[in-house]
Amino acid sequence: MRKLLLMFPVLMGCLWGCGTTARLKSGLSPHAIDSLYAYHLPSLIFTISKGNKQESNYFYSDSSLAIRKKVFEDMELAPAMITRTDYDKSIHNHFWSLLNEVERKRKIKGVIPNDSILNFLEKENVNYALITFNSGFSREKGNYGGQLAKGAAIGILTLGMVVPVPMKANSTSITCIIDAQNKEIAFYRKKTAELEPLKYKNLDQQFTSLLNSYFKK
Repeated sequence: MRKLLLMFPVLMGCLWGCGTTARLKSGLSPHAIDSLYAYHLPSLIFTISKGNKQESNYFYSDSSLAIRKKVFEDMELAPAMITRTDYDKSIHNHFWSLLNEVERKRKIKGVIPNDSILNFLEKENVNYALITFNSGFSREKGNYGGQLAKGAAIGILTLGMVVPVPMKANSTSITCIIDAQNKEIAFYRKKTAELEPLKYKNLDQQFTSLLNSYFKK
C-alpha cells in the first residue's frame, strides 16, 4: 500500500477534488476496437474513523478491487472484453506512472506508453488494453454525524459565515485505453463523486458511464 501511495504524487493530490474530467481521446475510432483486454490495478481505499484523518485500509482496498472485477464480469460492452488475471503484476508500476503522467499534464497527446508497457502488451498479444483504477474513502459509523455537528458549531461561532460540510464518502474511478498498435493512449477519463466506494451499484454506475462516454458517443 505504501508503494501505491508513493506512485501517485500528482494523482493523490486531486483524486477527490477535480470532478469528472472531459473525455480525452485520440483519433482512433471506438469501432476499430474489436477486443479489449482489461487490467485492473489495485484499489486505494481510505477510512476515516477519527476527525477527518484518512488512513489507508488494506481490507477495504481489496474489497473494492473484488467488487470492481465483478462489475466488469457483469458488464455488457461492445467490443468483447476479457479480463486478464494471470500476468506479471510488476507491470502495474508502469501503468500507474502512465496514469500519473496524464493527470499531471491533463492531456493524452504526447503521453506515450513506455517500452515496458508496449513490450508487455506485445508479449500478451494485446492490441488494446483497458486499465482501470478506483480510489476513495469511507467514514466509519458515527464519524460523519460528529463532523456535521462540528460544522454546525463553527457556523454558530462565525454567525453562519463559515459552515464546513464534510464529504460523507468518495469514489473516484479511472479508465484508460492503450492503443498498442499506434503506441498511444486512445481514451482516458476520470469520474469522482460523493459515493461509497464499497458498493457494487456505485462502481457499476461510474465505470459504465465512463466507458459508455467513449463507445456510445
